[in-house]
Amino acid sequence: MGAYENPQIIQQPDYGQIFLKNFQAGFAQAEAAKQRAEDRRQKQKNKDQRLADKELTFAMKAGEIEAGDLTADIQNFAYKAADNFSENERLWADNKISRDVYSKNRASAFRKLQELNSLGKVLQTQSENYDNLKASGFQKDPRSQKLIEAWENKQIKFKYVGNDLEVYFKDGDRDVLVDINDLKKGDFFNVNEKYKLQDPIYKSLTMEANVSKKINNRSETDANGNIISSGIESYNQDKSVYINQIATSSKMAKLFEDAEDAGSLFVDDVHASLKDKGLLESTADELIKKHNIKDPNFKEAFINNTVYNNPKYKDILDGVSKNVIAERAFNNYLPPAKQLKTPMSGFKSASPGATTPTSAAQAIETAALDPVTFYNTQITTSPYGDSNEGAVATDTPGKFIIKSQGVDSQGGLVQMPDRPLDLTDRVAFGKYIGTIMNRHRSVVGSSAEVRAATNKYTTKKEIDRLYKKFMDSLPKEKNIPNGAETPDLDLSKMEIPIDPRFTAPTVGKPENNDFSQQK
Repeated sequence: MGAYENPQIIQQPDYGQIFLKNFQAGFAQAEAAKQRAEDRRQKQKNKDQRLADKELTFAMKAGEIEAGDLTADIQNFAYKAADNFSENERLWADNKISRDVYSKNRASAFRKLQELNSLGKVLQTQSENYDNLKASGFQKDPRSQKLIEAWENKQIKFKYVGNDLEVYFKDGDRDVLVDINDLKKGDFFNVNEKYKLQDPIYKSLTMEANVSKKINNRSETDANGNIISSGIESYNQDKSVYINQIATSSKMAKLFEDAEDAGSLFVDDVHASLKDKGLLESTADELIKKHNIKDPNFKEAFINNTVYNNPKYKDILDGVSKNVIAERAFNNYLPPAKQLKTPMSGFKSASPGATTPTSAAQAIETAALDPVTFYNTQITTSPYGDSNEGAVATDTPGKFIIKSQGVDSQGGLVQMPDRPLDLTDRVAFGKYIGTIMNRHRSVVGSSAEVRAATNKYTTKKEIDRLYKKFMDSLPKEKNIPNGAETPDLDLSKMEIPIDPRFTAPTVGKPENNDFSQQK
């Protein structure tokens, strides 16, 4: 057959299918591109998150630094190191710096953070020190006062010079550096603190004075004709002599070896003492005259307490301090001279009808029968010791109350507990006679008469006689039978006192031979 019998059929392309396939292929490509973009975004997001986590961790460490009063200041400075750390991480993440540079910067950031953390601990300690700081008005380094002001006003600054951390504060337009090594020594920036002398030092200084005392005895006759003996203690030399001995002693000089301690003693203590006493101007005039000071500003500086800042006046001002401290030690830490054995108010009178003895023996006889006269008029009692005593009779014949006062360390009188004295008891009476013998310093009679009388009245026979005489003097209906008797007194063990007019003055308490004390 010919071509016409079997014609070839030409089919048209399926454009819809072609479009569909092309669309599907394009969609797949777009989806792949979208996924790749999404992956890139996620990768960057993960990268940024890791970077943010690192930055946050570093910043949190910076925020954990504690530095006491300067915590906020040092944390703010540490956050700058955190910023540098973050910048380094981003540059590395963006491939803009080499691994070596990245590693170096990263190590530097952590080192600075650790350094700031260590400094914070030091500043924490310094804050605690500052809470207890009593800064002296004298600072050897005048910048110290500026430092204190900067600390109080939170104006301490920090900076890095290269890799070196510096702490500084402003003095006007100048940056004043603080040595970090000084910070680590414990004291508040080595600021000079007030130096105050304690009681043991003052007491020790008084030992540098060669003090000696004397007792001036005196006797007076009261309105009843009774002789009252007393003594007044006094120093052998004017107190200025003793004060000078203290002021010029090696022990005093040692207190002024440290320049800062010496400055504090004058500026914080001595100057205030002179001011309170109104002596600043007169002391300045005295120094100008004594040392021929020509400086026209000296007096004003002395009064305003700025004179110690001039080193050329140090020795002069230390001399003022030494004298003030020495006088303070003498007046407040040495037992003062005082009047001894003076009659006591309230029971200073002798018994009614008591007569003035005319001999040592009569004085002892009187004392044995009348404790009130013995204790109160002191006709046979020495004016020594640190106590005043007096006696009062009770409603019971033969029984008395001994009242006494002691002298405290400042020379003031303090009341002591009352002591009963029952002379109706034979043993107690014997001890009382011993008290008379022990304290006997008759105001009448020669030394020989005193010794003879004392020897006489230490025998058992005489004590028994005196006891009987005393008991007979009591109202008959209240006589008490004699008690146990005692053996003769051992004169070999007694210290026989003599009239003070024939002896050197006695300083302090003599050995206690009081028969009332148990042997």
